[in-house]
Amino acid sequence: MDEGHDVTIWNRTPTKCKEFEKKGASVVKTPGDVIREADITFCCLSDADASSKIFFGNCGVASEINASKGYVELTSLDPTTSMDIETYVKQKGGRYLEAPLLTSLSDQSAQGKCVSIVAGDCSLFDDCNSCFKAFCSHVYYLNENAGNASRMSLVMSSLYGNMIGSLLESITLVERLDLMPKDFLEILNQPPLITTLLENKSQALVDSTLIREIPIDHIRRDQTYLLQMSNLHGYSTPITASTNEVFKQKKHHYY
Repeated sequence: MDEGHDVTIWNRTPTKCKEFEKKGASVVKTPGDVIREADITFCCLSDADASSKIFFGNCGVASEINASKGYVELTSLDPTTSMDIETYVKQKGGRYLEAPLLTSLSDQSAQGKCVSIVAGDCSLFDDCNSCFKAFCSHVYYLNENAGNASRMSLVMSSLYGNMIGSLLESITLVERLDLMPKDFLEILNQPPLITTLLENKSQALVDSTLIREIPIDHIRRDQTYLLQMSNLHGYSTPITASTNEVFKQKKHHYY
């Protein structure tokens, strides 16, 4: 809206629409209504199951897709679900992009600092340029093959989760070996080990609050998709499998 777009919105929790309605967005009653009113629709939900239900369900997206519509999926999906949606959109003559937002330590959409990996219809990507600029600091277009952005996003998200898991394990070892976390972090914050992730979250590691700041559910979702995809193709991913189990235990203990 602030970028000059006419915006139509729907949310499974209607109260979440109120702030946007005050800024001029039109609120409708079903996902299908959004498709009917908009040339291009962006969908962002919790997981593949939610996206699939919104797309194919009663009063959903599928009922209104046609040759004049573009559909952009921002949700982190497994590649199969993404390609199923693309197939339906194309059958109806529409255009499709998968553009999953990378998992981060905080909600960066309001600050316009999201990172999106994109694959699918190139002309739709061009038409969405001003929209992506409204909530992304970096957008990486891979190619027109839907499924590739999902795969790349899952690899990146799992790497991120593995790094966080290693940090949590290391700080636990430091504490149990009667070493000083402060000393550990001062050493870690020197080249060549320093990273933006460490620089921003050093204090949270010392205070043992990092586990409550990270989006465990999102990390585990993406790692689960990656493990399923890897198993399907016979690839070995023991580090991701171990980290996923660590986060499962952390979730049970802290939440």
